[in-house]
Amino acid sequence: MSLFAELKRRNVVRVALAYLVFGWLVLQVADVVFPALGLPDWSITLVVVLLGIGFVAAVIVSWVFELTPEGIKRESEVDRSQSVTPETGRRLDLITIVMVVVAVGLLVADRFVFERPAVAPAPTNAGTPPAETDPIIAVLPFKATGSDDGGFLATGLHDDLLTRLAKLDAYKVISRTSMKEYADTTKNMREIGEELGAGYILEGGVQSLGQRVRINAQLIAAAADEHIWADTYDRELTAEGLFDIQAELARAIADQLHLALSDSDQAVVEAVPTRNTEAYQAYLRGLELLDSESFTRTSLLDITEAFEEAVALDPEFALAWARLSIARSALAQVYDSDSEANRAAALSALAEARELEPELIEVEIAWAQYLYRAMSEYEQALDALEALETRHSLGPDAIQLKAYLLRRLGRFTEANETILEGALGQKSSLRI
Repeated sequence: MSLFAELKRRNVVRVALAYLVFGWLVLQVADVVFPALGLPDWSITLVVVLLGIGFVAAVIVSWVFELTPEGIKRESEVDRSQSVTPETGRRLDLITIVMVVVAVGLLVADRFVFERPAVAPAPTNAGTPPAETDPIIAVLPFKATGSDDGGFLATGLHDDLLTRLAKLDAYKVISRTSMKEYADTTKNMREIGEELGAGYILEGGVQSLGQRVRINAQLIAAAADEHIWADTYDRELTAEGLFDIQAELARAIADQLHLALSDSDQAVVEAVPTRNTEAYQAYLRGLELLDSESFTRTSLLDITEAFEEAVALDPEFALAWARLSIARSALAQVYDSDSEANRAAALSALAEARELEPELIEVEIAWAQYLYRAMSEYEQALDALEALETRHSLGPDAIQLKAYLLRRLGRFTEANETILEGALGQKSSLRI
């Protein structure tokens, strides 16, 4: 008898098929139930691993043992003339059919019954820029052109500029997590604009040599793939110089789009969080490390170390204190062995930031992150974000955090609507 025929005779094939259907059903239930229970994301991965181990065990047991009227016996001990494997096989077929029917029912219900958020409609005129009253800007990752800093300045400046632009009421910006995949893209500006729903694209390059930095930038109308403005900024590599360039970029974008910056917008673009160049460079290095696709204990510690260096160099750098608090909260969430110490350090850094600049938006976001990551107080964290939203427009990262919290609380429809309506294409990732 061939091996396959023997596998069929012993019902190994039927057991394998039944187990696969069963495993699929378990994963569908886990995907819905685990977030509602507040279980960590790795819980589903654990289920997959356990199901894989169980599959191997089920196949081995079905090969070695046989179910008989007297109970389970080794297959070698069963008289084949008395074997009931055909009857067992028919039962397995029935069980598999029932599970397949349930699986199909779940798929149909998920497609046609369960409530889903409406997907934002495609623009009626493909490639047409958004209305001038609500323009959307996509800032491509800056390219390091011949820099001697390993490229961290380009990446850090890109992140810091996005954070600053996201605070403005004059226009919206696409989140940094959505922009990461376009770092080395070969797509043209029209394609990028259509994919992101952006009417305008800002791209640029950063070159740092010694104590000088040069940044070239150009603004492009995505629909026509045409340059509408370009400039080059050459400054000393100081904190004031880098903040000055960011302010000029924000004003230039507003001028080209015929927008007026409000008084609050002017205050944002003119803000100088630190005058200590080394502290700002350490801060930018921390932001550059955040662009990692995944986080390990080492990378989180490196991020924390960068922000700690920034506040050590400038103890009045409130923005760095807020980032340090978030980094410590992330460590408390991921590594249980040091969670107590990291929670205390996160709270201490947050207190420093709040004492220095109590009205800083990042301070309130750091508080929400602390409640979410360090304390698992999802309801309180959501309340803190919603209170902040009554006073300020939430930036893309804060909107993503709000969506995470809604998902943790089992409010999946609201979470998806938050992403679709407010995050401008934001993609899930571990962002701190």
